[in-house]
Formats: sequence, structure tokens, C-alpha cells
Amino acid sequence: MNQTNRIIALFLALVVAAIGQLQTIVTIPSTIIPEGTKVKVRLEQQLSSATADEGQIVQFTVVDDVIVNEQTAIPQGANVSGTVVQAVPKRHMGRTGKLDFSIDKIMAGDGGSIPVRYSLMKKEGGNTSVSTGLITAGVAVLFWPAAPFVLLRKGKDTTIQRGMVYEVFTDAAYTIKAKKAEAPATASVPTSSSSVTITSNTAGADIEIDSAFVGSTPSIILLIQGDHAIRVSKDGKVWEKTLRVSSGSNPTVNAILQ
Repeated sequence: MNQTNRIIALFLALVVAAIGQLQTIVTIPSTIIPEGTKVKVRLEQQLSSATADEGQIVQFTVVDDVIVNEQTAIPQGANVSGTVVQAVPKRHMGRTGKLDFSIDKIMAGDGGSIPVRYSLMKKEGGNTSVSTGLITAGVAVLFWPAAPFVLLRKGKDTTIQRGMVYEVFTDAAYTIKAKKAEAPATASVPTSSSSVTITSNTAGADIEIDSAFVGSTPSIILLIQGDHAIRVSKDGKVWEKTLRVSSGSNPTVNAILQ
């Protein structure tokens, strides 16, 4: 009887140890994104004082992966939302239109949202992005497409082109919820990226890569290895090419629109 009890006790100990190892394998530690983390975001739509409405949602995406403790905390392409805070069409007597918008929050991969602000240092009173537009706040533009925006042309509507890149900062620390790993899958082969310079004989042409708008000429675009369909267009003129990007290459593409 004692021998039987010892066998049962040993079996239970092995089961408990196995469960502990299993939990260790499937649990992924939480990632904390510190307050003040810098994020570059790109405007994904054109805005005009002639058509925009105050309160309208403005769409952005994250330009580069945000890395925290060697982990991707915010992936490239993550959705970012803002709000039109001022929209006044052009008026009589040559008065120009007015347009301003905010950048409010980044959508996290776990379904939550991360508030943002315009400066590295947090000011008293907390986040002011919702009530203050980028132009009013004097936020610098990191990347300007052709004719990025017009503010002082007499009697004209203000237009802000898609593709403009801004720098914002997380307004509070955010913990990405821990999740369980899925069943092991075939490991993917890491791919590296190369810088591709795209120019055109007519500046300000739209650039589409793999059917997605990425900016205007001239631009430097990061592309992963492989074949990519490049389309450059302006005023009905189109130039297309399939470009093969290889590791270590930094090609220059000059689109001739005719």
C-alpha cells in the first residue's frame, strides 16, 4: 500500500511539473510602451478646407516599427486616428480657407488605444492634441510631398496632401496585454530592407508600390527583398515598372512621365 502511494505521489509530481513547463512555454511577457515614446505617423488622405468638416476623423498610419526591449511594440502600418479641429472654406473678399487637424491616438495590436501628444516633454494639464491642431501647435513636418499644404494663397482653399509625415509622442505608458502563443508554425525567413530612391522628370508625382500609395516624388522608400510593382503617375501620365530589391542594394529609380 505504501509502495502504491509513493507511485501515485511521484506521478502527481510529474504532472504538476509538466503543467508548469507548459505554462512557461505558452505565456508571452507583457510589453510596456513608455510614456514619451517617439512615433512617426503618415497622413493617409488628402484634406481640404472646401470639403472637410470639423469633428471629421482623419486617418494616419505608423511609418516605422516602434521597438521596445528588442520587441516590436507598435508595428509599421498600425492605424492612427486624428480629428479635424478647424475647417473654414475660402470666403468672399479674397479670404483664404482655414484648416487644422489633430493626431489623437494609436490603435494598439491588443485592441486598445494609445493617446499621443506633440512634444517630448509632457506639459501640465495632460494631453492637448484633441483640442489643438498640428498647425496651431507648430508641429514640424518630417516629410513633405509636393505642395504639402497651402495656407497663405489669397482666396484659395487650404489643402493638405496625403503622405505628409509627423512626429508625435505617446502621452502615457501603455501595457500591451499578454497573450498566449499559438501552436508552433513554420519559422519564417527574416527579410531585410533596402532604401529605394524614386524620382521623376515631373516633381510631385504620386508613387504607388504594390498598389498602395506611399508618397510623392522625390522620395526614399524602404522595401523588403523581392519583386515590387512601382507605379508613378501625374496629370494622366503613368510610368510603371517591376523592381527586384535584393539585400544590400539601394537602387535609384527615375520615372519618365510622357
